[in-house]
Amino acid sequence: MTDLPKITSVYFDPTTDFGFKKLFGEEANKDLLFPKRKRHQLQTRFDKWCYFLKNLEDFNSIPDILNEPLFMKAFDVAKLSKMDPDDYILYQISKSKKYDMEILEEEAEKRGLERGFAKGMEKGIEKGKIEGILEEKERNEVNSVVRLQNKGLVPLQISDLLNISLERVQEIIQKNVLNAADK
Repeated sequence: MTDLPKITSVYFDPTTDFGFKKLFGEEANKDLLFPKRKRHQLQTRFDKWCYFLKNLEDFNSIPDILNEPLFMKAFDVAKLSKMDPDDYILYQISKSKKYDMEILEEEAEKRGLERGFAKGMEKGIEKGKIEGILEEKERNEVNSVVRLQNKGLVPLQISDLLNISLERVQEIIQKNVLNAADK
């Protein structure tokens, strides 16, 4: 048998699985990974995580110092890991149904918005057509009154020819006079 050199000191690489377990897996070294801190000493998020991981099994409720969305989610995950398999399956089914309902509601809302938009467009187009027809009618009316006045007809004659009230004819003539003065 070959004589192997005698190892006088022990060095190991903490980045290997064996080294990590040797360094942090022994009870005497656990404080290296999870420093002992009291609640009032927790200042950084790292401190809080160490506290959370070290004391998780002892928590009956969420400590005030860890009342943040990140830790709330971690507590929820911890609760799920404690469930027995049957309860976990029921939880997953419930979660799946909830997710499906949310998708259905979003789709229904989207379809409702699309339908509402389409109906609104239809009504808007119809209203636009009506307004366009009325504007065209008014333009023709104004042009006819102005043309007949320029030919020397008086408002009463224009009213009879166009079948428009005398007040409307006078209103158009008045506006035409004002517009001509502005130009």
